[in-house]
Amino acid sequence: MKADPTQQRELLRLAQHDQQRLHLRHTSKNLPERAQAADLEARIAAHDAEHEATHAHAKAAKQAVTALEDEVEQVTARIQRDNERLLAGGLSKDLVALQRDIASLEQRKSDLEDRELEALDVSEQADAAWAAAQAERERLSTELDSVVTAREARIAEAKAAFTAETDARKALAATLASDLVALNDEVAAKQGTGAALVRARRCEGCHMELDAHVVNGLKALAADEVAQCESCDRILVRTEESGLS
Repeated sequence: MKADPTQQRELLRLAQHDQQRLHLRHTSKNLPERAQAADLEARIAAHDAEHEATHAHAKAAKQAVTALEDEVEQVTARIQRDNERLLAGGLSKDLVALQRDIASLEQRKSDLEDRELEALDVSEQADAAWAAAQAERERLSTELDSVVTAREARIAEAKAAFTAETDARKALAATLASDLVALNDEVAAKQGTGAALVRARRCEGCHMELDAHVVNGLKALAADEVAQCESCDRILVRTEESGLS
């Protein structure tokens, strides 16, 4: 293939655009915010699983308090009714039975109230543990929101830069011979970039030193003949830096 030496040198600018686009892709894919967000999402999931039992315990403790309160209320109501019956009078044996019943209910009420106090203490501790878990969950969620916002901003920035590089590359490619661009792009699809400068008899694409027979071949090659690296297949762009004179 033949191509104007000036156009061959322009392939280095195409390579710069391609290299920058590769860099932007890599940067966007490997943003630290991506890893941070994934870590926070995993921590939130683990937190939720761990504290599901905490929530269930707090709920059960509250239900236990409510059940004891209802039972105390029922016993209190029975004591009140029995006291009213006692005050109303009646047969002595009935009054003695009422007194025994009231005494038994008072003891039951006292026991229930002791259990209620214990249940309240358990419930308060469970509520405190659940509140702490919720606060930690909220902190993690807030941190995740912040990281996601930063991640999306950096992705948008990288996309904008990538679009600008692509547009500039298209504009440059439009000024070059189509067959030269086609060859460049074919190599770039495999190597990332399609052309490389020869500097001091070394391919700057794969950084391999050119063999003597290759150097001799390049020396004998006309300036408008397109040459490719034997190692990486990139188009070799020859300049005063190439060491071929």
